[in-house]
Amino acid sequence: MSSSHGARAPSSLWSRLAARFGRGAARAPAIDAGEADRVSRSWETLARHDPLWAIVSTPDKRGNRWEEDAFFDTGAVEVRHVFDLLARLGVAHERGAALDFGAGVGRLTQALALRFDRVDGVDISATMLAKARTLNRHGERVRYVQGEPDRLPLPSASYDFVLSRIVLQHLQAALQSMYLEEFMRVLKPGGIAVFQVVTGVRDASTQTVFQSPIDTGEGTVTIDMNLLPHPAVEAAVGAGGGRVLHRVTDLSAGETYESHVYVVAR
Repeated sequence: MSSSHGARAPSSLWSRLAARFGRGAARAPAIDAGEADRVSRSWETLARHDPLWAIVSTPDKRGNRWEEDAFFDTGAVEVRHVFDLLARLGVAHERGAALDFGAGVGRLTQALALRFDRVDGVDISATMLAKARTLNRHGERVRYVQGEPDRLPLPSASYDFVLSRIVLQHLQAALQSMYLEEFMRVLKPGGIAVFQVVTGVRDASTQTVFQSPIDTGEGTVTIDMNLLPHPAVEAAVGAGGGRVLHRVTDLSAGETYESHVYVVAR
């Protein structure tokens, strides 16, 4: 798949980035015109080729070998760990409406539906969302929404809880920051967001942006790893009107990268 480095960003996306980060800061992460489209097309291809493995890339499950029940069980375990963490930290939350950012086929969305009255899952891939709707076990209490490249197409102050895991790392740094601000926008006052971010590298020789090529029947696409350092996380959360309550070391990015789970209040 070709890259479009060096092209100008779409005017709406570029102006939003420039307004939020300053024109120099917007250029610093090297956001190009095709980045959001490239990521979207990559995940569309993965969704057609091997959707469950693309989300949870266990080596022996590649080639559509995930059983759906076992796959969704991994989501139930992760969501349980999130709420066990909140309980240990003494962080309370309302149980009205929740948002799963980067929902894919609904792995975490379905588990959240056991804890909230209503859950929306948003994802950039229409094909992932189509599959998610066929796998939905909770009727109208769960809704799947097509994402947009530079904002969440959702009303402000509409969710009590936002969750995102192993998603933001696939986006370039400035886009991660923008979405963190969007999390704050869609949270109700007093709402809680829990999200995971790759914040650094353990070895100075490790690349801060890494692309893992994946061969599919439609060609080669990449699954990317992008860092967002802690000061940038705090800045984005603060710009959105939120505050970081807790930062907890997380091992989901493996031994090479430093990963943290953030608990944030609006």
